[in-house]
Amino acid sequence: MKRLLTGSIGLALSLAVLSATPAKADKLADAYWTLSHPDGRSADDIAWAKAYIAANAPAPAPASQPAPAPAPQSGGMKVSSSTGLLTALMNAKGGETFVLAPGSYSITLSSKSYAAPVAITSADLSKPAVIGWLKLTNVSHIVFRNVEIARKASNQTVTEALKETLAKVSGGSNITFDYVHFHGSLDGDATNDVSGIAISGVSNLSITNSEFQETMRALQLGANTGVLLAHNDIHNVRSDGFDLAQCSRVTIDGNWFHDFDRGSADHPDAIQFWTTNTTRASTDIVIINNRIETRGGTGMQGIFLADQVGNLPYERVRIENNIVIGKNMPNGIFPSHVNGLTVRYNTVVSPVDDANPVWIRVDRSTGISVTGNVADYFNGVSAAGNKSTKDSGIDLRLLTTAKLPTLTAAQLVVAGWGYQPVP
Repeated sequence: MKRLLTGSIGLALSLAVLSATPAKADKLADAYWTLSHPDGRSADDIAWAKAYIAANAPAPAPASQPAPAPAPQSGGMKVSSSTGLLTALMNAKGGETFVLAPGSYSITLSSKSYAAPVAITSADLSKPAVIGWLKLTNVSHIVFRNVEIARKASNQTVTEALKETLAKVSGGSNITFDYVHFHGSLDGDATNDVSGIAISGVSNLSITNSEFQETMRALQLGANTGVLLAHNDIHNVRSDGFDLAQCSRVTIDGNWFHDFDRGSADHPDAIQFWTTNTTRASTDIVIINNRIETRGGTGMQGIFLADQVGNLPYERVRIENNIVIGKNMPNGIFPSHVNGLTVRYNTVVSPVDDANPVWIRVDRSTGISVTGNVADYFNGVSAAGNKSTKDSGIDLRLLTTAKLPTLTAAQLVVAGWGYQPVP
């Protein structure tokens, strides 16, 4: 008999029958039911359930593979000044590569649509070129690779720093940032730095293999279509990691968010979607294989989708194979007002001595499938004795505030349960 486990029992493990053959679906449902209701079960029953899930639960979707490690640029036109670079970009037709000598550059470019990708890269990977200001308006087919986009805030007050960004991109298409280091002052204090990059109205945007460090926010996206954010390292930022509004066809895959340095009044999320000041919600969203780890930071939330307007539901959202290790802030995974929602094979945990534990919460949504997750709390209800985490095989001794700064996602992986690393 197929069993549907709902949020009312307070378990964030296995809340729907998996899509499989009828016989296998029945057995998987029985296995999940056994582990989520362990009282009175024999040790043999528990062992069978764990083994059956490990052997038969569907594997998570594979991650897109990281690009090869960067290599020195062997060809292309050498450039050593902002003026020379702007001249080269204005004259380019498409397919050119501009190789920047070590030094500082600024780029302001508008209304250029190249026939093929134009690449901007560094001549010396040990001394990458630093782009202190980047502004693109209606530019298409351009690639930034192996450069830094970085500068200090012009005014060190928090209020003024919030008004600045390292880069702004508006309009255009086919824009790529690959192996780019976005950062602020690197003085150990993210509260006095500018935001990272703001991008709006772009189709086919890719940000991969890049690092965001010591910025107010890392990335703000609005009204973009065809977005890939993959294999990026986001750390020591003050507020949100990825902020998105009114975007469609979005894939957020294999990123690592960790060690956020929030201020006392901040409410940071690693990944946040919102509808404030928009006329439509984001649609067709895939969030997979991401690691969100508080570690030595002051805490941040995980994956957060909210409809502040109230009548703009998200459409077709899949949140799969992510891990959130948090403290101090409750929303590990919180999708709200979604039509067509899948939340499966995620792990959301917090220290056992944390006064504000992290949870999975689903709100105001339809077409819901929540399956194979591991968490202490689902929809704000705790499993008595934290059985859902305990019975998954996670070593709860690792989940203490004292151990959190050195705890890694790999230490919380249990075969067949929740998050699994993807090679």
